[in-house]
Amino acid sequence: MVDLSDRENDFMLCLSNHVEEYPPRRIERGELYALAKTNGFSEQEVYRYAMDLDLSGYLKAQPILGGKIASLSLTAQGVDYARGLRDQ
Repeated sequence: MVDLSDRENDFMLCLSNHVEEYPPRRIERGELYALAKTNGFSEQEVYRYAMDLDLSGYLKAQPILGGKIASLSLTAQGVDYARGLRDQ
């Protein structure tokens, strides 16, 4: 398991909670940025965290030009990680 910052953990929980409420599918760009804004994440944070979490294997992000994310989805490893965070 990769050590994530508190802010990255909050981002993972935000995504996980959303996916559980609206299962299981990709979170598309407009929905992702609306969700992020509602939860206090900037567009730069969304891009940085999504790319870092993709490299860590917790989610699969589809980046596009301009430092944006077209869509993303949690991996099985990401779902397990988020469940572990909730259980703490």
